[in-house]
Amino acid sequence: MKKIVVVTLFVALLLGVLLLATFSVGAATSGYYTYYVSGNEATITDVDTYIKGDITVPSTLGGYPVKHIKSYAFYNCDEITGITLPESVVSIGEDAFYYCDSLEAVNITNVAAWANIQFENMYANPLYIAKNLYINNVLVTDITIPDGVENISSYAFYNCHNLESITIPDSVTNIGSGAFSGCINLSKVNITDVAAWSNIQFENSSSNPLYVAKNLYVNDVLATDMVIPDSVTGISDYAFYNCTSLETIRIPNSVTRIGFSAFSGCNALESITLPFVGESLNGTSNTHFAYIFGKSSYVYDDVVPASLKHVIVTDATTIDTSAFSGCANITDISLPKTVVSIGDRAFNCASLTTIAVDAENEAFVSVDGVLFNSEKTELICYPLGKGKSETSYDVPNSVTRIAPYTFSGCTALVEITIPDSVTSIGEYAFSGCKSLKKMTIPDSVTSIGEYAFNECKSLKEMTIPDSVISIGDRAFFLCSDLETIAVGTGLKTIGEYAFASCEALTGFYMTNSVTSIGRYAFYDCESLKAVTLSDSMTSISASTFWGCSSLESITIPDSVTSIQPRAFSSCTSLTSVVVPDTVTGIGSGAFAYCNALESIVLPFVGDSLDGTTNTCFGYIFGADSYSENDTAVPASLKTVVITKAIKIAKNAFRSCVNLESITIPKTVTGIGTDAFYGCTALSSVTVDAQNQSFSSVDGVLFDKQKTKLIYYPLGKENI
Repeated sequence: MKKIVVVTLFVALLLGVLLLATFSVGAATSGYYTYYVSGNEATITDVDTYIKGDITVPSTLGGYPVKHIKSYAFYNCDEITGITLPESVVSIGEDAFYYCDSLEAVNITNVAAWANIQFENMYANPLYIAKNLYINNVLVTDITIPDGVENISSYAFYNCHNLESITIPDSVTNIGSGAFSGCINLSKVNITDVAAWSNIQFENSSSNPLYVAKNLYVNDVLATDMVIPDSVTGISDYAFYNCTSLETIRIPNSVTRIGFSAFSGCNALESITLPFVGESLNGTSNTHFAYIFGKSSYVYDDVVPASLKHVIVTDATTIDTSAFSGCANITDISLPKTVVSIGDRAFNCASLTTIAVDAENEAFVSVDGVLFNSEKTELICYPLGKGKSETSYDVPNSVTRIAPYTFSGCTALVEITIPDSVTSIGEYAFSGCKSLKKMTIPDSVTSIGEYAFNECKSLKEMTIPDSVISIGDRAFFLCSDLETIAVGTGLKTIGEYAFASCEALTGFYMTNSVTSIGRYAFYDCESLKAVTLSDSMTSISASTFWGCSSLESITIPDSVTSIQPRAFSSCTSLTSVVVPDTVTGIGSGAFAYCNALESIVLPFVGDSLDGTTNTCFGYIFGADSYSENDTAVPASLKTVVITKAIKIAKNAFRSCVNLESITIPKTVTGIGTDAFYGCTALSSVTVDAQNQSFSSVDGVLFDKQKTKLIYYPLGKENI
């Protein structure tokens, strides 16, 4: 019986201990503080607004350590002038000290504990209002984070105006957002280990105290020439963000990743040595140089410091397309022996004068700063900086191909000599060479790439040799001074916009070898007066001659079967057009705004022979229906000759108020009602004598037997 009593008492005692271990109470009050206890931790929820002066928050309430201060706990305690927080506190809620407008000092006793407090937002930190931090009642300007601290929480020192320098130990691995934001007098960040610093995980740019301080010290020595140790394999995002003291950086080949914006804002940086370009060695994304300076793409790489002149790459195998594009101030780039691939436009740098290649590289070579493949058969890049100071260049006789973008943007070059060895001129090869006046394309060249001579605004004449079979899209686009161009007998294709906006071009005479001309090929060639088209063409593409306002005549060869939309739109000097019977389709607005057109010969009316839609005459002038004939058909147009149509549709010429004469061919078997309705100036409808369905007498339309009067022209009343 005694044993049972003892066991019962033991169980009761054990349950009591367990209940005590997880003791929780509802809201309780101690002095000015309202709190609750949960899990043996006290949380301050509210503070009486009558509290004032310099206060010390108790380290315990109800016998339990104060761990948390809830949101708005000190709300409107506007007579507090100073506050001492116990090191037991681990979290402070948002706006905890809102409207504590008299608060001027925050006192702490343990820097390590303070650095680890979880502030819910920037307003949770009393420094947001107080601005002055004291440690054991001494105002501090220099703080050393103790060894062993691994994390500095978000907003830990937010708005600490008295802070001038901070020393961060090797143990720190994470720094939260805004940890040092608003520390307006912080001018020194001191570290003891570059390798450890390089691996700190910064939540964002404002996490890094350099965001404010700008000056990095290593063991109290200002860092101007930074050498990353060989032990480092990665450099974190924002690691040296805004470090304006750095002038040179050397990153070893041991590093396989450099984080986003790692060196952003390093505006005194003059030289950088790094193993690769972009985020990682042989990476497939973020391969542009500006990535490590804070740019998510290569477009407008204005974040690369203007001070940066020298780049040395030591271990890369690939320099990707547009890798250095827009890096306007770099003067020289050195490539290692390991590089085997270089993308197009990799070195589009306005000040670049030299591309150097390691002598042991087996894929590429540099001659006087100009980049070639190792055999010197391909000219890859003539640096823009050279092209903005040198006026002439002779391409070596070994070269067979001029790569895309090779001379693009070389604005000072006046003359370039291309040897007979060259067979191919790549896209954009001479684009933007605005001073280029003289260029002879040798008869070894077979193709001219897209944009090859785009914006060569000083180029006045060009001879395309017989060997060239294709001219790429926009090849001579915006060559505003180009007056004459001679085309060889081997040319087969002319690309889209090939000669668009060549405002000075007066004539273009193609041989019968040409089989196709791309859309807008001669768009806005406002001085073009004469064109000879090839007998091998089957189609005139959309907008080919749009805006050729000086074009006076055009002969469309019998080989053509289709004329695409807007092909001759806005040819405002064109007075007559003959469309051959071989044409079976004419696109919308093919002759729109040809406001000087007086006569036109067409195989049919509308968009096609025997068409069932778009059958109004105005369709080829841009009308959507017969109701727009009066505005779409040029007022100058008086004479229309139809040569092959089978029928004239209902309302076909309705409201063509300026037409005077229409000729109908022998092939027409049907004329719809109101076909000539509203043609107030029409004085003659003439029918071919061989027509078996209709006839005309003195311009009046009858059936074949003249037993039925079909149409008496309205214009005859005024004769």
